[in-house]
Amino acid sequence: MKMHVFRAAGALALIAPAAIGLAGPAQADGPTFVMPSVEKMSLQKATKTIDKLDPNTTFVIKSHNIDGPTKQKQIDLMYWEVCSQSPAAGAEFTPSEDIEMSVSRFFDGCDG
Repeated sequence: MKMHVFRAAGALALIAPAAIGLAGPAQADGPTFVMPSVEKMSLQKATKTIDKLDPNTTFVIKSHNIDGPTKQKQIDLMYWEVCSQSPAAGAEFTPSEDIEMSVSRFFDGCDG
């Protein structure tokens, strides 16, 4: 009886590393999405475009005003233009990653 236990343990010791070696890559935490191009959109439209990727997923979207020392809060998102974005358009990302957008008021423009 003891000999069978040792043989089984020995066989398992040989098979387990082979099975691990054949396993695929580890899954990322949750689904991945492809970042749409939202530059030159209003912040409101950009946010809606990202949210439409999956209505059941919460995306963390952060925006930063680039208009200088008199920076205003982004209260009405339709008056703000997205000047740059991260992740870049076409890049894959997961919901655990922050989405960063630099914005400017439309009448100030992205070039200042």
